[in-house]
Amino acid sequence: MVAGLSALWISGCSGNASSSTTAAAEETTAAAGETTAAAGETSAEAAETTAAAVAKGTFQYVSPDDAIKAAAGSDVHVLDVREWSEYSKGRLANSYWSPIFPLEDTSLEESLKEFALAKLNDGKNIYIVCNSGKRGAEKATDVLTKAGFDPAKLLLLRVELRL
Repeated sequence: MVAGLSALWISGCSGNASSSTTAAAEETTAAAGETTAAAGETSAEAAETTAAAVAKGTFQYVSPDDAIKAAAGSDVHVLDVREWSEYSKGRLANSYWSPIFPLEDTSLEESLKEFALAKLNDGKNIYIVCNSGKRGAEKATDVLTKAGFDPAKLLLLRVELRL
């Protein structure tokens, strides 16, 4: 199971997949049905927990394993808000990249908002990937919430827990 989950974390961002990544992806094809079913359950549970956290004025954090399982399905979005240097070192499969760093650059807020409204505005849960899950992920959550996204659908992931 761990090998299957790890294959969803892609090292680097080059257009050419390495043979080890390709082999790992092929090995996980057989387990994809099981992972997708688990992802659906995880997404529903996370959304319920998030609604409670938002009501209390807190953010909902998810484990890397939960995010990896969810990313295996097609019922969620994964939004990576890290700097390119971090994103290019490793990312979740099927993730979108829309940086929020440096935090002082307010033009990135507008870019994130426009991107999210164009690509992520379909009611699916959005897993937000950030190194610490604090400043960047919380700022991205704030931007998306102000843009009209349901805060109960925004789940924050701390990459440092996985790497």
